[in-house]
Amino acid sequence: IKKQQELEKMNTALAIETKELQGLVTRDHLTGIRNRHGIRDLLLELVLKTEDNSFKLSAMYLDLDKFKVINDTYGHDVGDKVLVIFSQLISENIRSNDIFARWGGEEFLLICPDLDCLQAHLLAEKLRMLIMEQTWPTGTKVTCSIGVTEYKPREDIAELLKRADNALYQSKARGRNRTTML
Repeated sequence: IKKQQELEKMNTALAIETKELQGLVTRDHLTGIRNRHGIRDLLLELVLKTEDNSFKLSAMYLDLDKFKVINDTYGHDVGDKVLVIFSQLISENIRSNDIFARWGGEEFLLICPDLDCLQAHLLAEKLRMLIMEQTWPTGTKVTCSIGVTEYKPREDIAELLKRADNALYQSKARGRNRTTML
């Protein structure tokens, strides 16, 4: 009985440790939101739902404009604070079923189930305005460029993300602090 209790304790401890390690793999260590790995499986599930053509799915890339200038001017501590505030601001202003992730550096991905491209564009504009109006550390002005697109039936996820990335690139090429829909 004692050995069985010890084994049960050990199994419980291992289960807790496994859950903590999964969190480290799927969450961004700075912002606490999902990372690339934490969004992959969810994105695959959502794409499967679109097969009946009644389920819409939109994606948007959000990129902080001239973020390197913030880091170079104020230091990485301030840059990190900006990333954390940005992540919180977006997280607090999206729907509970939207999936928000840090894609890398100052680039983020927002997946919006049940939103078509036009609805996602409206959401993107709301978020862009909130970012522009936010009070940032050291009075820094922060803006964001956004690229929005909608999943097309039977396309590869990479195509969806590439189109969102192209839309983001167009926003940046047109002067930043804007949303482009493709």
